[in-house]
Parts: sequence; structure tokens; C-alpha cells
Amino acid sequence: MKQSGIYKVVINDKIYVGLSKTLKRRYNYHTRALKDNKHCNKHLQAAYNIHGTFSFEVIEECEPKILQEREVFWIDKLQARNREYGYNMLEGGAATPIMAGENNPMYGRKLEGEQNGMYGRKH
Repeated sequence: MKQSGIYKVVINDKIYVGLSKTLKRRYNYHTRALKDNKHCNKHLQAAYNIHGTFSFEVIEECEPKILQEREVFWIDKLQARNREYGYNMLEGGAATPIMAGENNPMYGRKLEGEQNGMYGRKH
């Protein structure tokens, strides 16, 4: 059964708080991205590059429907957005930008003529 919940990544006594519907998969993502120097959080990646190790701890197991609410709670409680204590850049929950559909700034725009990246080129 898939384990969902809130977790924290700890590097040098600072934390990054996140949520996942599948915690094991999320652990694997952080491990791979940090080792490959491709993590999307530049602060977390920089700390890993310096210290070379991290720990992954599950803070709370919860149902997927309340994950966002609990992530916001834990980011606030652990002060993970404060650079002195953590690596989070956003407050969590629904504030996390998802660039699909209507949230994408290019949604509904047609790039014609010179604005189109393929203008003057052949496929």
C-alpha cells in the first residue's frame, strides 16, 4: 500500500518540508536529484553540494486529501521558509506553482509570425 504524508529533508540542521502521495518515490526523487546536481530547489542543492549527505524523515502520515493543508502547517511550525532554519521557498499547499493548463502563462496564446520559435524554419 502506498504511504502518503509529510516529510522533511535535513541537511546541516536545516530542513526542507514536502508532501507526497508516495513517500518512497519522493525519497528516491530527492536522492537522485541531489546526487545528480539537478534538484529544483537551489538552496537545498547548494547545501547538499557542500555537505554531501542528507536525511529523509517522515513527519506525519496522512490521507492524500489533506496533504496540502498539513504541509502548510508543518512548513509554518518548523519555520522552513526562514533561511536560518530551512530551505523551503514557498508556503506549500496550493501555493506550489503547477505550470499545466490555465496556470501556464502561455495557456491560450498563439504565437504567430516572428513570435513563433519555428518562424522561417522547416520541420
